[in-house]
Amino acid sequence: MHFDEKVALIESGFRELREALKELSKEIWREIDPTDSSAVDRGSDFQKRLIASFTEFDKATESIEQLLENRYDLEELSATAEPLPSKGEGSGRRNRTGSWVEDLKGATLPAKAKRPLLPAPVGANSMEKALDALDSLGPVARAGRSVNTRAAMLLAVARKIDAGEISSPEFEFNLALAGSFLKVLTQMGVTASNDDACEAFFALRDTNFWKLIPIPDREEEMEETTEIVSLNHLNRIVLTAELNGSLFQCLRDRQTSPYIQRTLITKFLPQIK
Repeated sequence: MHFDEKVALIESGFRELREALKELSKEIWREIDPTDSSAVDRGSDFQKRLIASFTEFDKATESIEQLLENRYDLEELSATAEPLPSKGEGSGRRNRTGSWVEDLKGATLPAKAKRPLLPAPVGANSMEKALDALDSLGPVARAGRSVNTRAAMLLAVARKIDAGEISSPEFEFNLALAGSFLKVLTQMGVTASNDDACEAFFALRDTNFWKLIPIPDREEEMEETTEIVSLNHLNRIVLTAELNGSLFQCLRDRQTSPYIQRTLITKFLPQIK
């Protein structure tokens, strides 16, 4: 088998293993009874350990893939290198084949285009912090409500990040986000309005991962407001919301976002099947 074919086979194996691990995690969640809080907690702890291990595995495999991709750099350097001094000329050492290799310490290599590095995977610590932050969402159903609308809004935001419609940890409330929120509630058999979406967006300020940025000179009014009753009310006092950095990075990462969303559904939105 040719070297390139071996590399392709290894990279394909890595991809298949990643997908198998993600599917395994989903299977584990599906087997957990959402009405059994003890089982949900144990499942969450297991997922944290699994994700930490998966993150380390992902770092290692991406590093290996990058090294294999950059193997051509050595070939290109070899093809363009100046003739090396014979034994006894200049400073150097022998490589494994016995050829004389010039000591490159301090040497300037020829400038050449480099392949872009792969994005760094989310660290295990960031993932654990993100999962812990979800606990501040509170009980499955908040007082006076049949569902946890704050969790529903966060899931709506996660889906917008997935779709590339939210690309920064700081973003504004808009009708597209409201539509995503209403779609989440529809999945649970709940009818709601844009006003409910506004209230959920505002209510997330009580968590430890969501910060509201007030309209200039409206800081005091926002601080004193306990509930939002309409879109006009929200737009009058709130400029944007800002997600905690660790949580935003995890929601933007293609490997960790599914775990965050699955945790949201299992722990806080069990009506979604």
